[in-house]
Amino acid sequence: MNQLIKKNNLKEFRFAFLIHPRGFEDIYVKYPIARYIPKWLLRKILLMTGPLVVGKIYGLKTNDGEEVKGEIIAIPMTGRDMMKDRKKASREVERGVKLASNRGNRIIGLGSLTSVVVSGGVDMVGKYKTKITNGNALTVFMAFEGIRTICQKKDIDMSKAKFAIIGATGSIGSGISKLLIRDGGVQNAILIGRTPEHLQKAKAEFIRLNPNLSIEVSDNLTQVADVDVVVVATSAEGTILTSEKLKKNAIIYDVTQPQNVSKSISLERPDVVVVDGAISKLPEGVGYTTKMGLSKGEAFSCMAETMILAKEKYNDDFSVGHVSLENVDTIARLARENGFKRAPLRSWGKIIL
Repeated sequence: MNQLIKKNNLKEFRFAFLIHPRGFEDIYVKYPIARYIPKWLLRKILLMTGPLVVGKIYGLKTNDGEEVKGEIIAIPMTGRDMMKDRKKASREVERGVKLASNRGNRIIGLGSLTSVVVSGGVDMVGKYKTKITNGNALTVFMAFEGIRTICQKKDIDMSKAKFAIIGATGSIGSGISKLLIRDGGVQNAILIGRTPEHLQKAKAEFIRLNPNLSIEVSDNLTQVADVDVVVVATSAEGTILTSEKLKKNAIIYDVTQPQNVSKSISLERPDVVVVDGAISKLPEGVGYTTKMGLSKGEAFSCMAETMILAKEKYNDDFSVGHVSLENVDTIARLARENGFKRAPLRSWGKIIL
C-alpha cells in the first residue's frame, strides 16, 4: 500500500527546513557586520546563539486550498566546522529539530550536512513530535534528470559512456547510481568511496539491478581520468576534484553543497562541463525569504521535497538513511502532480541548458 495515504488531518499544517552556512561568506551575506568580527569569535557567538529561525517559506497550499506555513531554521556552524566536529554538529542539529518541533512544525527537512551528521535523519526519528525527511529522494530524481539532459545535449549515449560516482555508497550517490542503471541504461561504471567493504556491498546491489553491468570499485580519485561523466555526491570537506584528473570533454555533475569541485576547472579546462546539481524549479508563487545563492523560484531539491510532503500533509518519516527507489518514484510522481520541475541546468550559476 502506498505510504502517502498517511496524511495529517490538522487544519493548519506547519513545516520547517534546516540549513547551515556553507562558509563564512553565507554569514556575511545575512549579517554584513559579521565581517568585522574575528572568525574564532564569530564561531563562539554563533554557537552561543544556537539554532534560530532565519526565514519563511511562502505560497504553498494544499489541494484543498489550505495554507501551508513553512519556516527556515539555521544551524550555526559552517560546513567545514560541521565535518571537523560531527558530534557537536549532531547536537546542534538536534537542537534545531527540537526548536522546530516546539514551534509546531509537523515535518522537518534536513538540508545539506544537517542530514549527514545525524545519519541521514535516522538519529532524529521518533525523538520529537515531528516527522523527518532528508530530502534525498527528490535530490536523486532531479540529479538523474539533469544528468540525462546534459548527456542528450552533448550526444553522449549513456549505455556506452563510462560513469564514475564519487560517494557511491552514500545515500544520494547510491540512489543516483540505481537510477542510472535502472532508467538510464548505464552499462559501465566505477564506484568511488572510502570504505572497501561498503563499495563491494554497493557493487553487489547494483549488479542485481543489471547482471550484465561492467562495474569497478576504487578509493582512488585518479580513476576518473578515463571517465566520460563524473557524478560528485560526497560529504567531504573542501575541494576533491581538480582539472588535472579529468578526461577531455568530461561532464561533471556536482550534487554537493558546499561544492567539492574546484572552480578553477572552468578556467583551466574549458572543454569540461561542470553542472550545478539537483536544483528544483518551484511552482509559480512559491518561494522563501532566505538567500541561498539560487535564482528566484528555484530551491535545492532537498528543500523542495520537504515542501511537497508538507503540501500533501504527509504524516510519516519519508527519506531517512539511504534512499529507496520506491521513495524516489513516489516523490517524482508527487513533484509532477504539484508543479515542481527540474530547474534549468547551470554551471557556476550561469544557465547552460
